[in-house]
Amino acid sequence: PKGLKMQLRTYDKGDASSIQALFKIAFGGDITPEWLSWKYERSTWGAKGYVALDEGNVVAFYGIIKFPFSFNGKTLWAYQHCDVMTHPQYRARFFSKTPLIAMLNELLYRENDMDFAFGFPSLRHTRLQVLRLGGEGYRFVRLYVKDFLTSASFRWRFRVFEGWDNIESPEFNNFLTTSGKGSLTMLKNKEYLKWRYMEHPQKHYRLLTFERFNKLKGCVVFGVEDGWVNVLEVFYGKDRDFENIMASLEHHIKNTITECKGIKAWFHHNEPVINILGAMGYKGTEHIPVTYRTVIKDCGLSADVFFEGYFYRMGDYDAA
Repeated sequence: PKGLKMQLRTYDKGDASSIQALFKIAFGGDITPEWLSWKYERSTWGAKGYVALDEGNVVAFYGIIKFPFSFNGKTLWAYQHCDVMTHPQYRARFFSKTPLIAMLNELLYRENDMDFAFGFPSLRHTRLQVLRLGGEGYRFVRLYVKDFLTSASFRWRFRVFEGWDNIESPEFNNFLTTSGKGSLTMLKNKEYLKWRYMEHPQKHYRLLTFERFNKLKGCVVFGVEDGWVNVLEVFYGKDRDFENIMASLEHHIKNTITECKGIKAWFHHNEPVINILGAMGYKGTEHIPVTYRTVIKDCGLSADVFFEGYFYRMGDYDAA
């Protein structure tokens, strides 16, 4: 824009150290150049990172990761907002009457084709999405927690196999593509799971597969943090298999992880298995926000359909 002295562009490898410093200030965490490369250069369907530079220093960053969704028999493409951050000294500053992060937001929508956009932002960025960035409202993700210290029902139902070698099973990929339950389903395959979990440069995730009579019944991806098992993915074919998968998961965790506090997982309130979770001792609470914006008006999707039909998992959140 006329009069703007800052440079707005896609990020390149030379920005890595400056982005690392900004991430530390904004989120209090540490990332590496390898993490940036993994996330924004090697993601399964593509990703972009946009930077605002003042005298060569990155003072704002806006990332997006591309995902395919199935909706009413057709494939829609979406971008998830992620790693949206502005240096505190620049958050209240306006350029051409527009906040800096809003200018990056406009740039990414001009340069990338998508049917809709979504994300799991902070409360501060949620308000910005709704007020200035075109967001169509928000809801809170439902977090389900089972405390092993107060409730325990460790039953073995299915044979459990641990290890990422199981991802190469001939039936594995087909099982993933037929496990969607909501009206709007994020399409995941083994290439995505490899990138998202096996190749993550800073976190360790584990894969369990569940079988009965040598037939695959489901699979779970989980990580352990501060004594809690975070369930990132749950795939199952039939609703009646879900309880057996969760019971077998609990049994496996009890026998392989010492001093485990319990299990945390995301499930949508409209999922048919919610009553099963309640009967097994899981308690649901509001967690972080999820936001939505329609980009292609005739894609057939609306905010209500998204919020009521997208059965998210914790692993859909890029920071989990």
